Amino acid sequence: MKWERTEAQVAQYVEFWNSKFEGRMPMDFYCNILKAQHNKHKLLLEYAISFDRDKDGFISKEEFNFGLQTLLVHDPTIENVTYETMLKEADKNQDGKISIEELVQWLRKHNQ
Repeated sequence: MKWERTEAQVAQYVEFWNSKFEGRMPMDFYCNILKAQHNKHKLLLEYAISFDRDKDGFISKEEFNFGLQTLLVHDPTIENVTYETMLKEADKNQDGKISIEELVQWLRKHNQ
């Protein structure tokens, strides 16, 4: 993932955070992203953890769609797919759910 942003991307990012979080990024998320910014695997892990908004260890369809919106604002080159497509490709243990680690592995595979 790249950190360079155009003015249009910054505006889109601000609009996204304003619409979803009233302009406030959760501090723990922000700190973890800053700590991981130079390690792509850790960065993807932090994003995957942030997808899990109910903290149950799995990524629901709603959580995936919201998280993907966040990633696309941050890096528009990320593959935009449906939850169903991701579930088919990422659910390695075939339990019908996506764990955080399964999501990280899928993100790594699809965002080289």
